[in-house]
Amino acid sequence: MGTAPESLSNRKLTVFRALGVLSLLLPVSGLAGALGVVFATHSLAASVTFALGAALTGLATGTLVLVGCSRSRSSECGTQVACSGLLLSFLLSVACGAGLPFAHRMEKDAFLTACRAQVRTIADGVLAHARDHGELLPASSTWCDAVTAYLPHRDLLICLARRDLPCGYAFNVYLGQIRPSQVLEPAHTVLVFESDMGWNAAGGRNLLPDQPRHFDGDHYGFADGHVQWLPRKKNPDGTWAREPDADWVIWEPVLKESEGEVSEGDEDR
Repeated sequence: MGTAPESLSNRKLTVFRALGVLSLLLPVSGLAGALGVVFATHSLAASVTFALGAALTGLATGTLVLVGCSRSRSSECGTQVACSGLLLSFLLSVACGAGLPFAHRMEKDAFLTACRAQVRTIADGVLAHARDHGELLPASSTWCDAVTAYLPHRDLLICLARRDLPCGYAFNVYLGQIRPSQVLEPAHTVLVFESDMGWNAAGGRNLLPDQPRHFDGDHYGFADGHVQWLPRKKNPDGTWAREPDADWVIWEPVLKESEGEVSEGDEDR
C-alpha cells in the first residue's frame, strides 16, 4: 500500500499560509508601488519594470506555496489564496511584459518633446539676455548664470535624459559676447546644444554627448531662436561622430563687422 502524504507541521502550515497571502499581496502592491515610482521618478518605464518585478515575485511565491501544499491534504494550507495570487501575478506579468517596450518608446518620445521645448526656452533666454545687455550675448564662461534669470525655472537647464547633470546643454563658445545681429546666417549657426559637460559648459562640436540622447540625434538651438533635432552618424569603430549629419550647420560664424565687411568668430570670446 502506498504511504499517505505526510501532514505538514503547524509551523510549516503557518509559513505557507503567510506565503499564500504574500503571493496575493505582491501584484496588488506592485500596482500601487508602480504609481509611486511614476510620481517619484517621472519614468513610465521604471514603474512598469517595478510592477513586473512584483508580479514575477508573486508568481514565484505562489508556485512555492502550491508545490509545498501539494504534499499535504490540509485544506488550511493557503492553496486557494496562492492560486488567486498566481492568477493576478500572471495577468500582471503578461500585461507588464507586453507593455514595457511601449513604455520605453513613450518615455523616449516624451524626453524628445521635452528636450526640444527646453532648448527652445534656453535659446530664447539667451537672446532675451542679449536684448537687455546692449545686444550682447552672455560671456561663454558664465552663460548658465546669466540665462537663469530669463528662464521660468532653473530646472529647465536639466535634460530629462541626464538628470544627474546640473545642466545638460552647452553654449557655442564662438558666440560669446557678440551681437546676434552680427551673425550672417543665424538660422544655420549653433547657439546652444546638448552636452554632458555640466554647468557653464561652452565649446564647439567636441562637447556633444559621447552618445546621442534622443533616437541617435541631438537638439540644437540656433542663433535665430529656432530649434532642430539632427541625427548623428556612427563611426566604424562604434563611437559616434562629433558633429551632426548636416553639412549646413555652422559652428564658427561669419560675422558682419561693418557694411560690406565680414570676419570669422573669435574662439576666445
